[in-house]
Amino acid sequence: MQQFDLAEYQSSGGVVSELEVHAEIGSTNTRAAELARAGAVEGFTVLAESQLAGRGRRGSQWHSPFAANLLFSTVLRPRQPRSQWGVLALSTGLAVAKSLAEKCQLDGKIKWPNDLWINGLKCCGILVEAENDFVIAGVGLNVSASPDHLAATDLRAQGCDISREALLAHLVSQIVNCSLDAGLDKNKLLDEIRSYDGLLGKRISLLSQGSEHRGTMAGIGDDGEILLDCGGKIESFVQADQVRPIEEL
Repeated sequence: MQQFDLAEYQSSGGVVSELEVHAEIGSTNTRAAELARAGAVEGFTVLAESQLAGRGRRGSQWHSPFAANLLFSTVLRPRQPRSQWGVLALSTGLAVAKSLAEKCQLDGKIKWPNDLWINGLKCCGILVEAENDFVIAGVGLNVSASPDHLAATDLRAQGCDISREALLAHLVSQIVNCSLDAGLDKNKLLDEIRSYDGLLGKRISLLSQGSEHRGTMAGIGDDGEILLDCGGKIESFVQADQVRPIEEL
């Protein structure tokens, strides 16, 4: 695999002075948080060709072949009250979906709260972590490799042959812009997120606080929560340990 080319990243519109590249690192989220505490500007991004301790939600592990995919974390400095930061995982998913539509002509769908599907297969995972006055948006996007043992795919398998450098430059810009949109007009942003909802109308199983809830996904609420129609009663969940379509069980 070809390692990341800073010159190509810059020629694609990326800001090299706001990108830190590692051949190997424990976690890009951890490193980005360190830089944010030291004053890194919004949009500063940490990229790794390989992660030793990459993680997903609820402490799950994230593994990827060397220099095959995009594993990165971007510093965000939200303007809105902290109580509204919960929508930023979805805004990051929206940013990835919009980038894939524009750069790859692929119809990505958001799987609440933190995944992106292409043709029903996972191609991207997102981990957003907040601390003090900043948020770290971590993204693992399958570009040219995906796990064989999971219902996953990658951009190359879906017919998109784009350089990681050009795609990352666009992704970082979109992630920052969607975060800004969340602060300027959250309702407008949520409407756009809903237009990419991959679970709407599907029967799903949701695990929350040790209990399983089954129903039809009825939408995304005004604070980014998932709405579940359980036999005519709408229940809302801000967080969930697992969300799966029932046909996958």
